[in-house]
Amino acid sequence: MTTNLQKMEEATEALGVAASDHMISELGKVPTHLWRIGGAGQKYEPQEWVVDKIRYNTAMYIRTNPTNEQVQRVQDMVEQDIEPALVVLHVRQDNSSTGVKLSDLQEGKIWSTSRSAIVERAAELCEIYIPKDGQFSCRYCRKATDDKDKFVGTIIARQYPGMRAKFDYCSGRCASHDQMAHEG
Repeated sequence: MTTNLQKMEEATEALGVAASDHMISELGKVPTHLWRIGGAGQKYEPQEWVVDKIRYNTAMYIRTNPTNEQVQRVQDMVEQDIEPALVVLHVRQDNSSTGVKLSDLQEGKIWSTSRSAIVERAAELCEIYIPKDGQFSCRYCRKATDDKDKFVGTIIARQYPGMRAKFDYCSGRCASHDQMAHEG
């Protein structure tokens, strides 16, 4: 007799195979490496990540003791169309690991299968976010803005001496959003 946990594992494995097949139909292959844009601290340098495995996100149904209904839902997912937002690639780099949705990979804003595409996107981000001479970085949105367009805003929050601090923003809108962020 097969337990619900065994049935769940079989269905999850079948979903993983379906996710890999869907990825091949979308991308032409199952990638072994992905490229990601590093954050501002890394000056938007391309980072190479290794793909460990591909799976279909069924986390909401997996339990140590799945019920018959949970097993049935996952088994039904095998026969439905694959949703790119639920296909997850597990990637790692050095001591870090994360999951990348196929839909995010297809958008290409942060992740890509192509290094050249990421280098191009990183150049766009450098143009937007890294200040040049005569520019500053907005405290809230981090966009590089001309010094002449500077808006100085005062943030009222407990963590600042005298409960007030002045910061440079690109607009009053960013200043008000930052104030709301400090209010929680």
